[in-house]
Amino acid sequence: MITRDVLVLETLDRDFVKQVTPEWEKLLACIQCGTCSASCPTAYAMDHTPRQLWQMVRLGLDEEVLASRTFWLCTTCKSCQVRCPRDIPIMDTMIALKEYAFQKDINVPDGMKVFGETITTQHNISGDDNATRLIWSQNL
Repeated sequence: MITRDVLVLETLDRDFVKQVTPEWEKLLACIQCGTCSASCPTAYAMDHTPRQLWQMVRLGLDEEVLASRTFWLCTTCKSCQVRCPRDIPIMDTMIALKEYAFQKDINVPDGMKVFGETITTQHNISGDDNATRLIWSQNL
């Protein structure tokens, strides 16, 4: 027996795509070809492929999108964006999703929170004092 989930239009956040996509009109032109998913080196580890994520964003499934770890696994290699036949800013949207989730503090991985705090307090990714953090390079 096949069961299917039904989307209730009233529950969809149609403005979500505008909030998280720099050029949201382009995302609406996605033809769901799957080139982004086939190009992604980390798609195998994602709970939703990039193609699936775009459809979820377009539908306004904000809770499902933000619960996904897909955009956190994006390496920003830009393979998807370069190969997209519709020239959709896929990587930029992945970054925008990270920023949106971080600002709203929604399902941000603990490691990312620590990373963000380190950058905020130390102004660098290593957490070292800025005055002395390049000492190691003096003997190169």
